[in-house]
Amino acid sequence: MKTKMTSRMRNNRQSKEAGFTLIGMLIAVGIVAILAMIAVPKFTSAIASANTARIQADLSTINTAISVYEIENGEYPENIGDLGNYLQNTKPKPPTGKCYINGSETKIPEGGYDIDRSTHQATCGGKKIAEFSKTKDTENVDQG
Repeated sequence: MKTKMTSRMRNNRQSKEAGFTLIGMLIAVGIVAILAMIAVPKFTSAIASANTARIQADLSTINTAISVYEIENGEYPENIGDLGNYLQNTKPKPPTGKCYINGSETKIPEGGYDIDRSTHQATCGGKKIAEFSKTKDTENVDQG
């Protein structure tokens, strides 16, 4: 009889201890929330940095195509459509979302890529390649 009683008591004690406690669950949820609060801003910053790098690469490619066009034709192209033989995509589109312009995270300018007729450089929403940067560099912006 004694053995039956002790085994019942053990089973009863185990059933009370099985499972998660409310405090344990709250602590786990709190830890996940804190990690999310740290990770989400870094993730959005990484997206803005990637968009900035993509715009810089696109503008650099278009500027190279403009230079080659000018060398081969003796004049600058009027618009990006004139660069058909020099670009894989004659209607390149900038990414959507945010990017860094002069050190500030802002929405990507409307208007897409174009050629500034006075400087014969590629622009994105009227902004030149030097303006797309995570750091503020006023020397390059004033010159470029």
